[in-house]
Amino acid sequence: MKKQNIFKIFSITIMCCVLALVWGLIFFRSFYPKNTPPSVKGAFTTATDNALPSSHSLTPVISNQWYTSLIENFPSYPLYAMPLAFRTSSKGIGFSYPHINSTKNTIFAPYNEDFTVGYVTPFTKTPHLTSVGDWTINADLTTDDKKTLSFSLGHGLPFSVIKTTDDIVLSYTNAFQVSIDQKQIRSSSFATDAFMITTNGNNYIYVFPKVLTIHQDKNKITIPNPERIFVGLLDKKANYSLFKENSTVEILDSQASAQITADQLTVLYKLTTATGTPLITLYPHQYNLSLSKKDILGTYETIRGQLKLIKTDNFPLSFPLTIPSGSFAKLDNDYPDLTKQIQTDIQDIIKDKPPASEDYYLGTWFGKVSNLLLLADAYNLDRDKQQLLNYVEPIFLESLKHFSYDKEKTSLIADKPEFGNEDLNDHHFHYGYYIRTGAVLASFDLTLLPKIQDKVGQMVDDIATTERSSSEYPYLRNFDIYEGHSWADGIGDTADGNNQESSSEAINAWYGTYLWGKLTNDGDLQKNALYLYNMEMQSAEYYWFDKNNMYDAPYTHAIASIIWGGKVDFATWFSKDTNMIYGIQLLPITPASLYLGTLPTFSHYATDYHANGGNETKDWGDLFTIWESFYNPTTALQLKEKINKPEGNTPKSLMLYMLYLNKENSVTITPSVSTAGSSQ
Repeated sequence: MKKQNIFKIFSITIMCCVLALVWGLIFFRSFYPKNTPPSVKGAFTTATDNALPSSHSLTPVISNQWYTSLIENFPSYPLYAMPLAFRTSSKGIGFSYPHINSTKNTIFAPYNEDFTVGYVTPFTKTPHLTSVGDWTINADLTTDDKKTLSFSLGHGLPFSVIKTTDDIVLSYTNAFQVSIDQKQIRSSSFATDAFMITTNGNNYIYVFPKVLTIHQDKNKITIPNPERIFVGLLDKKANYSLFKENSTVEILDSQASAQITADQLTVLYKLTTATGTPLITLYPHQYNLSLSKKDILGTYETIRGQLKLIKTDNFPLSFPLTIPSGSFAKLDNDYPDLTKQIQTDIQDIIKDKPPASEDYYLGTWFGKVSNLLLLADAYNLDRDKQQLLNYVEPIFLESLKHFSYDKEKTSLIADKPEFGNEDLNDHHFHYGYYIRTGAVLASFDLTLLPKIQDKVGQMVDDIATTERSSSEYPYLRNFDIYEGHSWADGIGDTADGNNQESSSEAINAWYGTYLWGKLTNDGDLQKNALYLYNMEMQSAEYYWFDKNNMYDAPYTHAIASIIWGGKVDFATWFSKDTNMIYGIQLLPITPASLYLGTLPTFSHYATDYHANGGNETKDWGDLFTIWESFYNPTTALQLKEKINKPEGNTPKSLMLYMLYLNKENSVTITPSVSTAGSSQ
């Protein structure tokens, strides 16, 4: 009996210990999570505190971003962060404040290195990303003998913070002048915790956590291991003290979040920081759309216009929300030629074979088919619609088989790629057509949805993954959250940085994604797609259609057709023809194209178009005519019978529909503004 009691007591004691251990572990894991941010030691973090939390997964290949070349090439190509540009090489991290010059057809703001920050020992390997935010990154450069140089870069940041483990060498391309508190320093060595360098017409401030003895030579400056350097680009010398006072800041992360309320889209940009509030710069579209105007402390001239210097770790943008319709509406008046043309175009589609393509060209053909299905539906041409639907469904199903997930590239790749699809180029352009087509087809035939949902869903994930922690796809692969538009080049391996040509095809990608979200009842995807769609439209108006007139002579054009990190071109990748330079910013015409009618004026586009050889009766002239109909519907209608060389995927019935639509409206069309919950 006594033995049994002792055994019970012993058993209860063991159980209590186990429970205490389990609850202790739970408590510990709850209050001390695995990814705890680094602690701040005094005014500065030290060189060992570089294991920053990353809001983005570092597993997928982070392609199509302004900084992608950093992790794909060594030496890297220039990274246009704005207002600064950077480049990594064996010498370290290079800095440049690009100066702007232009010709008739191109505006240049190239990387022209002012200096590099590095060690005596060269760097030999591609930098390693340690954390990625929505528009900021942290990375390490390492020498063969394991010396590390850590640095932070970000859009809109006029500074970088560099962590060191060895003596620093600042190497200058041009002559430089050292000064402290506006007083020039000529001696070969001096002691200070901050100084300014003037080189190539630019002024930079360098700040250290303590007083150090600095040595200057003809083309370099040597600094005994500072552990931390704040390097800031001064917009003017008078801001030296302002930058020094704010030099202890640490950028840990950056995130933008979108909110849709009533008829507004609000985007909050938030920097996670330690030891202070940073100095940042806002792009023109950001400053003009910001809810609260903060004090402007300075300005920087860049290829994106004038960037405003403010002090904040967050700012919201807000503007009226546009929700695009998924369909065409029947017009108020009867147009027998329109109805007949829809039927003719459908029969021509069925009679002709689809293009011999398994990627982009087939996708654009699907876009044409989608428009004809919607027009037939609007005009109750049920027999024609069903005939076209029966014809295209098996072709679409077969087409989806020719895209496969590549684990090495962490991307969906075409089996027979076009335009560098295998190099992650243009995925949003290509897949936008397929995603929209899937949404249109399945809206007419719900039995198709389970057959296409997996592959179309992969296309959506490839270009618009909303999970920052995804291990399969990078977060918003193509979209530059700070600039507010997409990039098309997978790697960005050119001296001019990344680029995007067709703003309208990017908008089409987010439009298709929104329709897919509606079809699949995915509220988060709809919200995210509306955010991307609306932001891309805003940036297109500012930087492609130049609605604020930021592009000055000798550049003479009303639009930019290719936007680069460090360049603006009136050109295309495939033609010098003005019809196509303009047309690539207009196609595909869809129910989501009504934003083309919201620009303040049209006359200067028409003047530029015709002055440079644009002609509505030549190839792709129908696209410009459709655009013109938003502003001058009577003039556009007079051209409809003269257009005999249309863009191949813009059926004549669609042109007629748009011309008649705009004639009926008789004024500039304003897209519908409504809440995300509205049915369209």
